[in-house]
Formats: sequence, C-alpha cells, structure tokens
Amino acid sequence: MSELISLEAAVQKYGIKEETIRLWVELEKFEGTRKRGDEIWVNGKILEEYLTWRKTCRVSIDYLEDLEMFCYNQTTMNDIYREVIKMQEIQINHQQGKITELEKLSEVIDTELERVHKIERTVISRLDESLASRTTHWMVQLWRRYFSSKQGG
Repeated sequence: MSELISLEAAVQKYGIKEETIRLWVELEKFEGTRKRGDEIWVNGKILEEYLTWRKTCRVSIDYLEDLEMFCYNQTTMNDIYREVIKMQEIQINHQQGKITELEKLSEVIDTELERVHKIERTVISRLDESLASRTTHWMVQLWRRYFSSKQGG
C-alpha cells in the first residue's frame, strides 16, 4: 500500500492548488483519502493515477458542444411538455366543470321524471277507477234491461 501524504506535500509534489485537491477530496474524485480533524491526507499513488487519467482522458470541445446542445434540446422539450401539461390541466378542469353541470342537470331531470311518473300513476289509477265504475254501471243497466224484459214478457 502506498503511503499517505499530507495535503501540503501533495501540493508541493504535484504542483496543484490546495483548493483544487480539497475540492477533489470533497467530491470524492479518487479513493485513498483520509481526514484527521482538519488535516487531509491522500494516497500519493492513487492521486498520481487520477492526475494521469485527467490528462489523458480530457473531454473534447466537440463533445462538450454536443452535450450542451443535447441539454438545450432536453430543456426545450421539457418546456414544451410543461406547456402541454398546463393545457391538458385547463381542459380537464373545463371538462370537470361540464361534468358537474351535467350531473346537476341529471339530478333535475331525475326529479322531474319521478314527478311525471307519480302524475302518470295517479292519472292511470283515476282512469281505472272511472272505467271500472262506467263498466259496472253499463253492465248493471244491461242486466236490468235483460231481466226486466224477461219478467215482462
């Protein structure tokens, strides 16, 4: 295992600003770091490997431009989706208002329909009573005529 070196020794040995190494340690850019109180100790070998990687694996300008364009496009799409969602929410709220109105209208129609059915039942009942009394009266009259003609004849 490589030995740990102090932050000050790493700054002198590798020529990197102390703030930069502190930031890398805070962001956990490489392993092999220790904190003892306010002191930071780094593994020299792992820090060298990280520095080599940073030099050899630099990101190209083209890649950064592509990445920037991708992020811009994603942001634009997110804005469009947000607007679409707002429009859909407006439509949903409008439709919910219409549904509420239709439900109220349906309740009124149901109430009126029940009232009409009640009137219909009353009319039919009275009509049945009227027809029954007329039919009975007619039959009684016919019966009387029939028997009076037999008795008289």
